[in-house]
Amino acid sequence: MAPGNQSAQRSVDLRGLRRRYSRGVGDGVRRLLLLCLGVVVASGVWRLLTADGAWAVVVVLAETVGLCAALVLPLQLPAAVLLRPSGIAFRHRLRTTPTTAWTQVAEIRVQGRWDTHSSVVFRDGRQRELVAMPAGDAERLAEALIDSRS
Repeated sequence: MAPGNQSAQRSVDLRGLRRRYSRGVGDGVRRLLLLCLGVVVASGVWRLLTADGAWAVVVVLAETVGLCAALVLPLQLPAAVLLRPSGIAFRHRLRTTPTTAWTQVAEIRVQGRWDTHSSVVFRDGRQRELVAMPAGDAERLAEALIDSRS
């Protein structure tokens, strides 16, 4: 390999950084999921204890709502930043963007006093927020990116 290609091929040192930064699922979502799960369990117990045909419709509806909530709510994955040795990717709900190589990253902008999040700026001008990444970690990532290019 030619000496000029070594710096271009060098990967970013991600030591000290997590591989995934994501917003946590809110407490309200967790409570709703637990409530729906409780309804499913309670309706199942109720069905076992009673054999009344009129309540069967209510039980089936409650179980359907609980089952739908138990299946749908976990699919609402929080937004995330995924750091990989080869590059950076972003997840929004169930969709993860393809990994963008570190060579395509122009800079990491660390959040200032009035900024909500740090951000990554790509060479083509696109900009994405680094959600849930603390300013200290964004600073380390920016330094690692600069070090990989020197």
